[in-house]
Amino acid sequence: MPKKKNDSGVTGILLYAKESGRTSFQSLFDIKKALGTTKVGHTGTLDSFADGLLVVLSGKLTSLVNRVTDFDKTYEAVIKFGSETDTLESGGKIIKKTKLPKDSDFFMSLSQFEGKILQKPPVYSALHVDGMRASDLIRQGEDVDLPEREVTIHSIEVKEILTSPLPFVNLETDKNKSGCSSDKSSCGGTCETCALSNKYVSYALIRFHVSKGTYIRSLARDIGKVCGSSAHLVALRRTLVGPFNLKDAANYQSLPQLDIRKIAQSSVDYTDDVEHQFVQKDEESLKKYHKEIQEKLMPLTPELAQTLGLVPLYLKSESIEHFFNGKPLYAKLFESIPKIVNEIGDGIGADVQSANASKYVTDTDGKGESAERMNQCERVQIAVFVRKETGDECVGLISYMKRKFHYEKVFGRLDA
Repeated sequence: MPKKKNDSGVTGILLYAKESGRTSFQSLFDIKKALGTTKVGHTGTLDSFADGLLVVLSGKLTSLVNRVTDFDKTYEAVIKFGSETDTLESGGKIIKKTKLPKDSDFFMSLSQFEGKILQKPPVYSALHVDGMRASDLIRQGEDVDLPEREVTIHSIEVKEILTSPLPFVNLETDKNKSGCSSDKSSCGGTCETCALSNKYVSYALIRFHVSKGTYIRSLARDIGKVCGSSAHLVALRRTLVGPFNLKDAANYQSLPQLDIRKIAQSSVDYTDDVEHQFVQKDEESLKKYHKEIQEKLMPLTPELAQTLGLVPLYLKSESIEHFFNGKPLYAKLFESIPKIVNEIGDGIGADVQSANASKYVTDTDGKGESAERMNQCERVQIAVFVRKETGDECVGLISYMKRKFHYEKVFGRLDA
């Protein structure tokens, strides 16, 4: 039987651009207020120093959070070389200082991080150890050693680097500034004369396409180590979550350009502790902000359903009352069920992973080879639609398991 409890507010999917200096939780509060709902779920937190895309599900779609969480993600990060912090970003305490890496060493190091790798997560993270967050244990003075785990780095693209002719930011303490022997035996290649023949990377703007669970802070730390230096993040922006693009998000215009030179020149980097980076909106701006959130909320369409790995099915017009009355479900209540494919063509669903939905095909009567393939699966989640003059409307979520359809969520009677 369908669940009859009414959820407050509206049901839909929102792409939202979180600003630096705010937590993901604070951003959700704004969204709840704009949509008039208390039921909102995001699909992957962003550290408060970071900005970028949050995919937010509201109302009765919050049960689909895991489907979005499983998507690959793309980030743009500015890495600062020559120092490492305890949090692996610029809000932390500096725990190591080193010389800058040569540009050749930097570029060569990146190849070691492509494909499947083992990564040690930051100890300042939300991962749990014995029921407590690792970051909370560290702040209490406890020792935390998080195990490595496998992640996938699909691609690394260096967009821009800033270089220095010297391997250290400040060489005032260097004894040899005037040059040394040609074999560099006097300085090891670090004096001013020798250093001028090299380029040393001070900052790098890099785009990472990664699997879920990948920590870009850890990547920054490990890249610094492999190229003979140290490093931490000074800016991080999430630009893609699966097929969802930051440029389509509400509040996108509030994000500054990710300018590596401005970040490098700034006396205060993008830190957790600098709350004044987030500028409070005046009353008029707040109204526009809430209106944009409302307008950007997307209903669940058949295309979006396939993007999320759901099978879209259409109720026959004579079956609508049957569905809303919670009567048993069977195949003949639905129109012909289309073949599910990995890629659904142009638009938001193109070039995406289709989870388990791509494996299953059935037909109108639920008979034959295609139906048997559906019967063999453990569980297929289905978005139920009805056809209206104003467009297709999703009226609920059901599942197919052990040769039977099962209700999960019914969204309510059709809009007038």
